[in-house]
Amino acid sequence: MFLFLCNSIGIFPGMDEPTKDLNTTLGLGFLGFFIAHYCGIRSKGFGGYCKEYFQPIFFMMPLNVIGELSKVVSISFRLYGNIMGGAIIILVVSHLVYSLVFPPFLYLFFSLFVGAVQAFVFTMLTLVYISVQVN
Repeated sequence: MFLFLCNSIGIFPGMDEPTKDLNTTLGLGFLGFFIAHYCGIRSKGFGGYCKEYFQPIFFMMPLNVIGELSKVVSISFRLYGNIMGGAIIILVVSHLVYSLVFPPFLYLFFSLFVGAVQAFVFTMLTLVYISVQVN
């Protein structure tokens, strides 16, 4: 619900979506990262959790750590890029048609529909990352 509200707050004039700022999306990505790893440690124990990083061979640990950190960057930049892309499309089309007809409908489409889809995808990816750490 929080992400949906953040993505759809652009409907109101003069307000920008908080997810158009990379700091917000990175913060949400790191929050999901810490929750996933906390749940992983809690379910497997610290020893079992650490053992997962040395799979399939012990010298794969650096690549496994980089893979975990790349998940944060991936979902954060994905959310940021899609919301910022929607805002840029609205600006370009608004200037092309001189803000007559399409911009109100574009605001509604990008703020509500695309914002809801992006919130759903971000939430599902975070839940998948948590379930991978728990299993």
